[in-house]
Amino acid sequence: MKPLRFAPIIRVSTERQDKQGESLLTQKTQIKQHVKFMKGVIPGYCWKYVGQEHSTPDYERNLLDQLLEDSEKDLFDAVIVADSSRWSRDNLKNEIGLRTLRDNRIRFFASTTDYDLNENTQFMHLQMAAIINEFLAKEQAKKSVDNRHHRSQRGIPAVGPMPYARKFNKKTNKWELDEEKANQIREVAKKYLSGEDTLINLAKSLQMSYQNLSKILTKRCGNKWTVQFKGKEPVTYTIPRILSNDMIRQVKDRLEFKRTNNRTDIKNKYLLSGFIRCEKCGSTLTGQTQYSKKAIHKYYQHQSRTIVDCTAFSSIPAEKIERALFLTIFENIVDVPSFEKAIAESLPDREFA
Repeated sequence: MKPLRFAPIIRVSTERQDKQGESLLTQKTQIKQHVKFMKGVIPGYCWKYVGQEHSTPDYERNLLDQLLEDSEKDLFDAVIVADSSRWSRDNLKNEIGLRTLRDNRIRFFASTTDYDLNENTQFMHLQMAAIINEFLAKEQAKKSVDNRHHRSQRGIPAVGPMPYARKFNKKTNKWELDEEKANQIREVAKKYLSGEDTLINLAKSLQMSYQNLSKILTKRCGNKWTVQFKGKEPVTYTIPRILSNDMIRQVKDRLEFKRTNNRTDIKNKYLLSGFIRCEKCGSTLTGQTQYSKKAIHKYYQHQSRTIVDCTAFSSIPAEKIERALFLTIFENIVDVPSFEKAIAESLPDREFA
């Protein structure tokens, strides 16, 4: 008789456990011992159902979905978990999963216990275990939010990353400023407001994205930091300030000015900038100007093929597309007889010239 081919499911609840804890190693060791005791085998490709998994019931369970999809491919004969709580904390997903295994004639083991999925009592036992696990997961999540919210109300940071260039001293229970990073942000703000450099280049100099630097300058440089909690009142911390309110406002105003189409500091303006797209791929065309000794050529440039997979065209002359657009608008909107009459009436009468 051929040995049973087992597919182990090994999951932990958090990234920290995945990287630092012993949970994965403990489960893996236990399952290996169980499979050896039952004289089964674990094919090398069946170890792919090992990794991080969130503890809340509504979280997308990629590992379980992959296993259920593979259950009809004759890759394994049985599924094994260290204990039933590692199988499912979602009652609905649990039932669907068990029915899928049963329909594909895959056996189910929790440690060395073989659950007959065709037997109503044993099937019900796994369903009840999932209901209990789902309840416990929800309760644990609720308690976690309650505890973190309570800590935050006492002024102690309890969620997410710290606001940029700030740190919390656990010994003194006070916020402190990372002067080196704070000075970098102050210098960046001065250069940006003076027009010495663009925010994109300044972001690159700090090795961060434009979006992140923009958010720091406009929302993370004051003395308030608000944290949101699910189902709870938000908590606002008082933290060391990096920029004055006036400088933050100036940065916001300049960013807003840079975003508007009615710019006064742009050398070359393009009438259709931000409004014209490629019909094939939908990407926005960018206005460009090319200088030569004899003339200046303006055109609208299609995004590079390395960015969008489209070969419709590379560029189109600005004058050509703008003229075609305004002629179309004129033909469809303007009342030609009235327009000609208004022109005629505005011209001087030659009889009295």
